[in-house]
Amino acid sequence: MGLLQSAQALLASLLGLARTRLELFSTELQEALARLVLLVICAVVAVLLCALALGFAAVAVVMAAPPEQRVAVAAALALAFLAAAGVLAWRLQRD
Repeated sequence: MGLLQSAQALLASLLGLARTRLELFSTELQEALARLVLLVICAVVAVLLCALALGFAAVAVVMAAPPEQRVAVAAALALAFLAAAGVLAWRLQRD
């Protein structure tokens, strides 16, 4: 009966160790998920701030242009932004 008790104790120890490892893995997974969520939020905020900066820069360029050229400058900026979006979309589709 001593050998059976010894085997049961060993199995209980192994199960306890496995449970501890699983809990540690779960905690690390939760931390990684929290970091990922924070990274995605920061990336979205960075993209929005960049879009705002580009918008304000475009307005500044249009305002700096002579009044008779403002429509042409605005159209050129719109085409440049459209071309940049097309290139980015093409690269995303290609990869």
